[in-house]
Amino acid sequence: MKIRRFRAGSVSEALALVKEELGEEAVILKTERRRVQTEDGGRRMVWEVAAAIDRDGPHPAPAHLADHPVAVGDHLADQVARVRRGSDRLGPVRCGRHRRSGGE
Repeated sequence: MKIRRFRAGSVSEALALVKEELGEEAVILKTERRRVQTEDGGRRMVWEVAAAIDRDGPHPAPAHLADHPVAVGDHLADQVARVRRGSDRLGPVRCGRHRRSGGE
């Protein structure tokens, strides 16, 4: 994953830089207004946009399951069953009831 920060005078300018460098698939992580120091020692406000792109593409199945698509589903089913067994040990969950005040 590649993460970059872009600074510009406006959000739209910063987003244009993101699109130009990282492309359409980039994900915006954070947008904020920042005060930065200029070359002449002054200070000015800029927009900073942090964006990321996954250059590696989709993550493959584990190597021992890569050639067996049915096994991937079985592997997932085993993991779900394990989570369910673990949650059963926690016991029942009680939800409180909220009363509404007013004319209802």
